[in-house]
Amino acid sequence: MYFQAHSRENAIYTIAAMAPCPYIYAELAKRSQSDHKLNREKDTAKWFDFYSTEMDDIINVFEALMNKLAESMSDKELEQVKQVFLESCIHERRFSIWL
Repeated sequence: MYFQAHSRENAIYTIAAMAPCPYIYAELAKRSQSDHKLNREKDTAKWFDFYSTEMDDIINVFEALMNKLAESMSDKELEQVKQVFLESCIHERRFSIWL
């Protein structure tokens, strides 16, 4: 997945492939902080604490870079970037099943 995205000329494809990891887990972690019904075992709690506080900066960098790189892209190219992002989301979902 990352190799295919990296082989493109515009870095936005690589960023789109990488962005779901911190974005999805940060969102899950933030939601978990307010829902005490979720599993709060020691290891899981550390994971939630890390992702709920440590990912905002990288998410903001990814978002700013993607917005800047997308400015000169065609609708077709933007659709391809969207598909890269969504495919990476699917991979993250498959990975998260193991957590």
